Amino acid sequence: MNIEQLKAQIGFAAKCTAICSTALLLLIANGLTNTYDGMWQGAYYVGYDWVIRIGRWFWPVIGALRTNKSPEPFTSIVSLIIFVAGGCIVTYWFETKSLVKRYVVILLSVINTSVCSMLSYRYMSPTFAVSYLFSVLAVFILRKPNWKKCVLAIVLLTASLGSYQTNLGCACVLVLLWTAKMIIDRHENKEIFRFISYVAATVLISCIGYKVIWDLVLKIFSTVASTYRGAESLSVWNMIVSLPKSIPNAYRTYVEFFFKDDIKHNVFQPYMIYKGVVVLLWIVIIEKLTVNPSSLAHTGEKLRKFLVCILLALVPLAANVYMLMAVDAGGVMVQMTLPTALSIPFMLCITDEKTSEKVDWNCIKTNLAVLIAAFILIGNWMMVSVDQQIMLNGRTASINMMNRIVSDIDADIEPADGYVFMGRLSDNPGFMKEDIWKKANTYAQYGNVMIGGDCGTQSYRGLLRDCGVNLDINMNHEKWDELEKMDEVKNMPVYPHDGCMKLINDSLVIKVSEY
Repeated sequence: MNIEQLKAQIGFAAKCTAICSTALLLLIANGLTNTYDGMWQGAYYVGYDWVIRIGRWFWPVIGALRTNKSPEPFTSIVSLIIFVAGGCIVTYWFETKSLVKRYVVILLSVINTSVCSMLSYRYMSPTFAVSYLFSVLAVFILRKPNWKKCVLAIVLLTASLGSYQTNLGCACVLVLLWTAKMIIDRHENKEIFRFISYVAATVLISCIGYKVIWDLVLKIFSTVASTYRGAESLSVWNMIVSLPKSIPNAYRTYVEFFFKDDIKHNVFQPYMIYKGVVVLLWIVIIEKLTVNPSSLAHTGEKLRKFLVCILLALVPLAANVYMLMAVDAGGVMVQMTLPTALSIPFMLCITDEKTSEKVDWNCIKTNLAVLIAAFILIGNWMMVSVDQQIMLNGRTASINMMNRIVSDIDADIEPADGYVFMGRLSDNPGFMKEDIWKKANTYAQYGNVMIGGDCGTQSYRGLLRDCGVNLDINMNHEKWDELEKMDEVKNMPVYPHDGCMKLINDSLVIKVSEY
């Protein structure tokens, strides 16, 4: 790449970042967060014991580089730039020639609820972004492998795993698609095997290196692996014996992402037309790659078609490769779906062909695939907008209600053991919900806080911080568990009725809703 090409790439990336910023403007301009960890943590985060325990040992390094601060709009803009850079690398790598297709691919890779969810974890959104970029760069470097590039790729992929393990799926999907492109473009078998060998070695060494470094960091910090999402059960033996369960689970999760509504990624997904469009796009891509390409019209054509089909069939498994690693990971959260969401735009990149300028059937199929992808992009953009709208409305309703509750607290009461909130704000009859509340993902339903245990205490501390109120919250979750079982608390009315605030066991209990 010469200087002029580099300037063109930077200019194109800047335009894509500007477009993506408009799609996520509401979140960035208002400093919105989700109702989970994004609410709990403020703009300054140094509590790295937890992240180390769940295997994200590279996170403190990224945090230190930004002095552990996450101010808006700086944090989200930087994260967006990193996400866009990853998409630009992919389109450059796969030599995507159509300008329209390049825009569609990059916008689809950023304007989705996976990235929106990641940005809503403001204190860790750069960590998500770096993990994604490093996973893309690691495979990109190996497109023409040698041992020096392999070392650099191992460093990048290990750091990616140490930031957020799920994004390994992005690298695995790209490996499959680049291998398919090499087969389609009739690269020599030796060259294909060389690429696969270097990638296999890189992934294996990176995973081993990740685990070794993690164990070392755990010892340095005198802590142990958390049970969160099966982190403590990470081992080669568990992966092998769990394959009969984890492989079908990976495919089922991929299919459910597009054909069920549990995770809302597109406003059109409840309708059959969307499901039909997704199936049609897969058919067009597979047919275009395996039926007519002139590059396959040689000896061994059937074998090459078969190999390409096998590689495409492995895409769902590659996207959910974390399920093969963390076999006890449990349910899927929105931010874990990025590799699945990116599989479609990434597949579009390998449908480019060197054909004549005349309009033919291959040209029609290419345009049809891009048109379908553009339709999906519109639905993605609308879904991201819905989530942001609910985050904003939920935060407004939560702040107003919390301020009313605080103003109603008897100033003469000074509980020796602090304040304890029971229930969740969004379940209170006075909490205003937009008509599209249920159309949004749960992470975006600000005020729909987790109740009970440590999550509940952190949620209310975060709510009070957003209200600008300094109240002595009792952060002992065992105290909450004790009060939750008491009939005296269960029989209390909810706010704003008389008796919703009561001094019990030296704590002022405030019952926000039934629980």
